[in-house]
Order: sequence, then C-alpha cells, then structure tokens
Amino acid sequence: MRGYIVQDAESGGFLAPDGEGGVVLVRMLVRAVPFACEESASDASADHLDGCGVVIPVWVPES
Repeated sequence: MRGYIVQDAESGGFLAPDGEGGVVLVRMLVRAVPFACEESASDASADHLDGCGVVIPVWVPES
C-alpha cells in the first residue's frame, strides 16, 4: 500500500499525529505517520508547514 510522508524542508522533521487530533513535528522518520493519499499530505504541508514541506511517497506494508 502506498502512503505519503511529509517532511519539513527547513527543520528536516516529519509530521505525526499528537494523539489529541493535532499534528506535531518529530525528528525520527520511524515516528512519522504516512498519510493515506497525496492530497491529504499536501494539505497537511500547507496547513502545518506553510507549504514548506516535501511530500514523499513511501511503501507501507499491510498489517
């Protein structure tokens, strides 16, 4: 299954949920949470990183 990781172009951090319905930046890729679709990832980049994010397609194994 394809997913999309969002990385902050300035700090190098990755977006992840904060557990309370919001989003935080994490420093480690393994803590990043992939978005299900590219549009959602792009929207998150615009909303949380002022458009200064990079959307990276990744392969997510089905569990």
